[in-house]
Amino acid sequence: MIRGAFAVVFLSVSVSSASDLDKLKGKWTAKVGANQDVEITVEFQDRLILVTVPDGNGGEIQLEGEYILDDKASPKKIDLIRFTSPDGQPIDDNLGIYEINEAGDELKLCTGGPGQDRPDAFVPAGNDGRGTVVLRKKK
Repeated sequence: MIRGAFAVVFLSVSVSSASDLDKLKGKWTAKVGANQDVEITVEFQDRLILVTVPDGNGGEIQLEGEYILDDKASPKKIDLIRFTSPDGQPIDDNLGIYEINEAGDELKLCTGGPGQDRPDAFVPAGNDGRGTVVLRKKK
C-alpha cells in the first residue's frame, strides 16, 4: 500500500522553466490509495523533492529524491529520480507528465510507476503506482 501511495508522486527536476519551477516550489498535498483516504505531502525544493507518506502504524515515512522538468514537451514531462526505499534500496526512476494550473495551486501528475514507461496521457490512478494524482498547494 505504501509503495503504491508514493510511487505515483516520484519526480525529478532539472531547471528548465522558471515559471513552472517557481510554481512547483513549496508543499503540496493529495489523497491517494484505493479509497482516496491516504494523505501524502510532497515538497518541491530547487532540485530536491521530499515525499511524506503514512507508514500504516500512525507514523510517517519520508522519501527524498530529485526531479527533472521538461516544460517544452507536450505534454510536459517530469522525471522522479534517485529515490531510495525506507530500507535504503534504490527505487527505479519514475517518469511522468504534469500540468500545473495558471494560479499555481493545483498540480496534475501522472506517472508510469517506478521502472515503467512514461504515460502519454493522464489516466486514472491504480494500485500499481501508475496513474494520475491531483495535488493542491498548501497555503
